[in-house]
Amino acid sequence: ITACVLPHTGCLADPEDESAYLVETGLKRLSSLTKDRSCKLIFEAMKFDGTAQRGIFKDFQVRGEDENFKLRVGDAEPGNPMYMIKNHDNAQFSTFDRDNDKWSGACTDHHGKTGWWYHDGCHNHNPNGIIAEKDLLPINNSCYFHCSSWTKQNKRVCWRETRLSFICA
Repeated sequence: ITACVLPHTGCLADPEDESAYLVETGLKRLSSLTKDRSCKLIFEAMKFDGTAQRGIFKDFQVRGEDENFKLRVGDAEPGNPMYMIKNHDNAQFSTFDRDNDKWSGACTDHHGKTGWWYHDGCHNHNPNGIIAEKDLLPINNSCYFHCSSWTKQNKRVCWRETRLSFICA
């Protein structure tokens, strides 16, 4: 999955691109490492002003290919500012050529052709999205449509960078 967590790559935009292979291989590996183990998801983000945020979620899993690499995100540890990623719990991984989200359109087309665990409203967090230039924010709601975003109290916050990692017992 690290093949896709790079800003500005649009890593699944070209079907001939080997990155599509890397994403599928990465998802299979991620699934094999997490689906039968007790893991925690660590979500770290840096805002444009340099403020860092970090959230940890229990019971993290990526299910197998037969379930379209369904994401399992358990409860957040206390004080977690990244709680809205929980909305992606049980979402299946979608790419430009595999629309597994529950939205009537294709979330990957709407959000920079990036693969992610989109839900019926597409996303509350999208670390694979295209990172907007700071001077474009908040013009035309660019934070929501492109870059990694987080909504809290009806306020959208854009991130300059994000990092997802996990640890397993």
